[in-house]
This record gives sequence, C-alpha cells and structure tokens, in this order.
Amino acid sequence: PPLFSDDVGSGSLAAWTASVGTNVQGTLTHAGSFAAQAATTDGNTYAKKTLTSTVTDAYSRVWINLQSTSSQVNLLRHRTAADSSIAYLFVSASGQLGLRNDAAGTTTTSPVFVAPGSGWHELELHTLINGPSSKVDAWLDGVHVDTLSITTDLGTTPVGRVQIGDVQSGRTYNVTYDDVAFGTSELRSPPVANAGPDQSAASAAVTTVDAGASAAPSQHPLPDTRAPRRATAR
Repeated sequence: PPLFSDDVGSGSLAAWTASVGTNVQGTLTHAGSFAAQAATTDGNTYAKKTLTSTVTDAYSRVWINLQSTSSQVNLLRHRTAADSSIAYLFVSASGQLGLRNDAAGTTTTSPVFVAPGSGWHELELHTLINGPSSKVDAWLDGVHVDTLSITTDLGTTPVGRVQIGDVQSGRTYNVTYDDVAFGTSELRSPPVANAGPDQSAASAAVTTVDAGASAAPSQHPLPDTRAPRRATAR
C-alpha cells in the first residue's frame, strides 16, 4: 500500500503539511467529489507532504487535468526532508513533458505532449537515490517515457517530501490535481484490455484481433492495437 495518499475526499488539503494557492473544488474531479485546483496568473501554487520516514527508492503518482497554460508548469516533485528539491516533472509552455534534475542542475524535455484541454492524465515519477548511479523513471497514462527515464546523479540524500504544483512565481496556468499517492513501488493503474468480441476460426487459420477498445486508465487509446494471431484448436 502507499505510504501516503490523498483523493481530497475530505474536501480539504488537511492531509498535506503545507499548501499555497491551491483550492479544493467539486466541479472538475477525476474520481470522488473533490479535487485540488491551481488557477493562477502569478504561479506559486503547490501542496507539500512531509513523509513519516525518508526513502531512497520513491514513487509518486498524481492525476492531472491541465486546462490551460501559457508558461511552464511544474507538476510532481520529490524533495529531501530538509525541503531541497531533488527532481520534478513539468509541462513546458509548448506542452512537452519534461524532467528537471535539481541535484545535477540538468533539464530534459521529451517529445511527449500533454495538450491543454485533453482531459485527465496519470503521471508517475520514480527516483532511486544512489549518487552517480541514481535513476529516474517517468510514466504518462501508464506508458513509460523513455526519454525521461535515465541514469543520472541525484545525490545521496533520500526523499523526505512529495510535492504537487509549482513554487515558481510569475507563471500563468490552470491545472487540477487528484488521487495523489506516494510509495516504494509502482503506483500507476494497469491498462484496460479489450480485444473485442470472441471469434471462431479453423485451427491454424490466421485471424486478426482488434484491441482498439483497449485504453490506458485515463481512457486515452493505447498504440499498436491490431495484430494477426494464428488460431489454435481447443
């Protein structure tokens, strides 16, 4: 089970250690009755949770709905217990998903886009703290983002806080967060498989299975959904 989770079901951000500029609302939610919205023209909207213990192998997951942005918006971050930033995932002003490694001072931008107005997306960040042999992984809607999943130097200080949102001021965006979780193993939801209705075929005949109705948990379609299969007798 997660070490920390919050679906904002209480109607407040009381489960978090600190929050600024992020408001609970019930109009746009991923699941349940409430979600946390950050709508700003001056940035500095976030919620931070201090964990009960530090970990070196950390996973965090959040569902995001980016309604609009005219600037970079930082979404999901791991921090030390002393509040130093380790690494975070962001969406650039052009909509590209990116990774900032604050420990090493490097930024990586992927070719994966999160288009404003495209609905709910599941975002997951993994950091393995091990000096120069540290590792970062990122997933969007259950799909591993290879460009952002790298071996790098994250230092040696373990993760002690998780953050949603952006501490940077002077930015304009409207993003809603829901169903946050933090733990020491993968947290994302499995894809929903749908290969269509049952088919009958002669033994050894080749038929096509259409998994076009399969989807990531966010209901965004998965790639490569058609494939020939050879029937076997049963």
